[in-house]
Amino acid sequence: MANSFFIYSDSPNTSQFSIMTRRVVEVLEAAFRCRTWGEYADLCGISWEKMIDDWGDDICELTAQEDPTREAHFDFGQVFGLYYVGDQMSDPRSDAYNILRAVSSDVLETPELEAQLIWSHGSPAGHICSVGARSEEGVRILERALHEAGYTNYTFERDDSPIGRIVP
Repeated sequence: MANSFFIYSDSPNTSQFSIMTRRVVEVLEAAFRCRTWGEYADLCGISWEKMIDDWGDDICELTAQEDPTREAHFDFGQVFGLYYVGDQMSDPRSDAYNILRAVSSDVLETPELEAQLIWSHGSPAGHICSVGARSEEGVRILERALHEAGYTNYTFERDDSPIGRIVP
């Protein structure tokens, strides 16, 4: 299972399958496991001092502490997509979008794939870029087209783990 490059998940709020990169999903899962702000800073690769310098006001607000410490309680669900400090983690849907948009248009712009894929190109209003498929068969068609074009390292596996529900 851990060898697939992309994962896809049935999105509960839409009638499509979200496509995400496994590596970014795994980092997000690690962020959700963080229990202190210090653990989150370490995961981000940021010193505690820099974390406080850059996002101290948000951290003070979220912890209800005037001078928060590394040991202050952390809940990634409270910050992801809501505070800039949560944006230190990439969105796995945007990551998949960027990787797949780099694939030759000859591969992606076929009538068969255009009927199956849903590209969301984002917006200045904060909507993220993402790619989804109308059906699980659409994911298989995409994978087959990529492999036939030589992108054999791009594999897809269904994963309806909790993160797939958190990032619809």
